[in-house]
Amino acid sequence: VDVRFRRLRDLRALLLERSHALVLSFSSYWTLREVHGDAAFHGIDTAAPTAGVTALQDLFVGIDIGDDQEIPFVELANGRSVHVHLLAEGEHFHLLLLDADEARATQRSQQQLANEAALAGHAKSKAIDALRNMVAAARTLRASTAA
Repeated sequence: VDVRFRRLRDLRALLLERSHALVLSFSSYWTLREVHGDAAFHGIDTAAPTAGVTALQDLFVGIDIGDDQEIPFVELANGRSVHVHLLAEGEHFHLLLLDADEARATQRSQQQLANEAALAGHAKSKAIDALRNMVAAARTLRASTAA
């Protein structure tokens, strides 16, 4: 049992480390109460968090912060991509930021491959059409010279 507990603890620590989890706890009206996690990774200066908090607050304009929310693939001012989760808790709420750079890179790579495949398909169609036109022109030329 002790080995399983240590393994789970180690896996949890690895997950937290790789996700660069950051929890920002707020009272109502976006008053920052607590910060837990890797704020620097996300470009938030805990000594003067106003700019970082304001940028996050802007994400939720027009959205009810009384309900849990998820906004995937948000690009922060420092260029990092994160998934932002709002967790409502009565009059308080928490923002959970999770690193999404690797997922974003994978998504972009897959999109690039799909775009390249589509372009290759278009090029193939154009080449086939051009070949058909050349064959038709050659037949027309043969028919006119034979006559």
